[in-house]
Amino acid sequence: MKKIFWLFLLTFLVSCGGDDEIKEEKGKGTITLNVNYAGTKVVKQIKVAILTKDENPVQSMPPYKFKMPENSVETGITFPQNGSQTELPDGNYWVTVYGDTDLTDGMLPSDVDPQKYLGPLTIKDGNTVTQEVLIEDKQ
Repeated sequence: MKKIFWLFLLTFLVSCGGDDEIKEEKGKGTITLNVNYAGTKVVKQIKVAILTKDENPVQSMPPYKFKMPENSVETGITFPQNGSQTELPDGNYWVTVYGDTDLTDGMLPSDVDPQKYLGPLTIKDGNTVTQEVLIEDKQ
């Protein structure tokens, strides 16, 4: 009976790959932004565009974008603001972050909006990249 048990166990281990390393499936990554602002303008919402190519100023529709907070605050938001984009495939990303001071002037930053452009930020093997961002008034 012992021989049957050991034979079964050996067969089971061999069929499962024995003690080979178990490989994890690669996931999708995340870019997390911690945004601060020390200027004098009333920022009503942070808008973020994540690009898959180096493009400053942004000329094409960004494949990923989000707002912080989701709903604008007419009297001005408080800082810091934090937000994330998940489900990013491995690759390099460039990020435009701007503080919208006039919600009626469209989706693109105007000359008076504080902003920051950064990158490349690299997602590899589904990692999370956390980036501190200081948006600044244009000089």
